[in-house]
Amino acid sequence: MHRKEQAIAPAMLSSLGLIIAPTAGLDTDQLGNFSGEIPRCGTMVEVAVRKARLGMSAAGVSLGLASEGSFGPHPAIPFLLAGIELMVFVDEERGIVVHESLIAESTNLEHLAVLPGDALEPFLGRIGFPAHGLIVRPNEGEPTIALAKGIVELDRLNRSITKAAAVSPDGRARLETDMRAHLNPTRMKSHAP
Repeated sequence: MHRKEQAIAPAMLSSLGLIIAPTAGLDTDQLGNFSGEIPRCGTMVEVAVRKARLGMSAAGVSLGLASEGSFGPHPAIPFLLAGIELMVFVDEERGIVVHESLIAESTNLEHLAVLPGDALEPFLGRIGFPAHGLIVRPNEGEPTIALAKGIVELDRLNRSITKAAAVSPDGRARLETDMRAHLNPTRMKSHAP
C-alpha cells in the first residue's frame, strides 16, 4: 500500500527468484496506522502476518510478504530515536512463517507545535520537506479532528496548520513527519538491501 515493493522486490527477485507484486486495492491501514485513527491490535509480528495473509487471500496465492514499522525511542539507547522495521514471509503450503527485523537508526522522526504564521523553514529543512511528507493535527484535544496526512505542498501545509490550530485548545497545530514509506525516503532506504 505504501510502495515498499520498490525497495524489496529487486532483492527478492535476485536472491530467491520471487516476483513481488502488491495486492491492488488492499487497505492494510485497517490493521493500524501511523496517524493513530486506527490503533494496531497485536504485536508487530502478528499484524505483519495478518497483512501478509490478507494480501494472499485477496490475490489467491499461497506465499505472502508484509512489513510493519514502529518509530520512537531506540530500544537500547532511549535518548536516540529509531525505527524498528519488521518483515514477514508466509508460506501457507509449508506452514512456514519467517520474520526478520532491524533497528533503523537513521530516521527523520520529528514533530513541532506551531502557531499559524510561525517560521517553518528550519524544521522543514531538517526533515527534508517536501520529499518527506508531513502530518498535521491539532496540538491538543482530539488528534483526529482536522487531521491532514501526506502533505508535500507548502500551500496545503499552511492551510492544514490554520485548520488544525483553529480546533486546538492551545491554538497550535502539531506537525509530524509522515512515516509511511512512500512519503518518507529516509524510511524507504531501510527496506533496500
